[in-house]
Amino acid sequence: MNILRAGVIGTAVMLAGCTDSSTSTVPKARPGETASLSTASAVSAWMPEGTKVPVGTPLAALPAPPSESVAFNAPPSAQAPISQMPPAYAIAAHYMRNRPQGARSRQSLLPPPDQGDAGFYLHQNTNAWYGVYSVHDIGTSITLPPPDSSVLYAPTLLAPGGSCIEMTTAHFGRPIQHQLWAWDWCRGSLGQGTLALRWDLTDPGFQSTYVRTYNGRPTIVVANVTPNTGSTNGQCWYMNIYNYIVGGYVQLFTSCGYTLTNEVETGLGWSMWEEHYFTAPNLCPSVASVGASAISFANNGAWDPITNHPSDYTQFNYGSCWTGGGYSFITPVSGASDGSWRALTQ
Repeated sequence: MNILRAGVIGTAVMLAGCTDSSTSTVPKARPGETASLSTASAVSAWMPEGTKVPVGTPLAALPAPPSESVAFNAPPSAQAPISQMPPAYAIAAHYMRNRPQGARSRQSLLPPPDQGDAGFYLHQNTNAWYGVYSVHDIGTSITLPPPDSSVLYAPTLLAPGGSCIEMTTAHFGRPIQHQLWAWDWCRGSLGQGTLALRWDLTDPGFQSTYVRTYNGRPTIVVANVTPNTGSTNGQCWYMNIYNYIVGGYVQLFTSCGYTLTNEVETGLGWSMWEEHYFTAPNLCPSVASVGASAISFANNGAWDPITNHPSDYTQFNYGSCWTGGGYSFITPVSGASDGSWRALTQ
């Protein structure tokens, strides 16, 4: 088992990708299938907290997940959020989440013709995990097919156990916009929550501060944690992002309370590719691939890859483009780490 304890990580730096070449071979998944998780390799070394990375320098190692003291007391981000609200259809697509007994079915104010998702559900079956860490492709090369109301949330991440905050990479609009959202599930209406804050992923200031290349793709490193009190429901949650200029985590958003996702009983979380409005039976348009890496659970100050806990994550996909063979979900990703996935949609 590879338990990664924040604050006591060694200072060795691995080559980009941080993988053991003896275990990095990934079987090819045929359309509609999923590659085996058995070949995933753990992050062998982390970039120590406090490390600065110059603009234009690819990551030689991933930033270490934040220690609890850092996560809860990180300085606020100086990055100004976007003041203008997204178009109504982009927000509507995020509403009305209902998953009876863990089965996913999302309704929307603008019903999609054949909405499709793929990713991991995250659970608390074996432990009360106190947060999640992940590396997200920002996907600024993505363009969306018609109609104008097409929306893609990918990757989008919610910690299991009643987290207040979903960290969503949102792609929408004409011309297309690429934004990082803090979706607050502890405010707003039951089953809906509310869009709290958003940042422009194409903004030069944002990119120079928070975006670095990992495994050949522009990425951000995010974490969402809550204090270890014996329970994760009804607490304060902290959304952090790694700042490469100052060499540490900063806090983007905080929210406290009980989740309004209709899933408080199950404590369901997820890391996924989520589409609205642009797929349909026998219509699977090409979209640039996107994914996530190093997805890890927080527990008592330690960070543990989700792949160490097969009872606490479930791979899923639905919608005709996934079940019918138009798109493929790959996990693990070659050159990446434990808890990685990529949606092959081209």
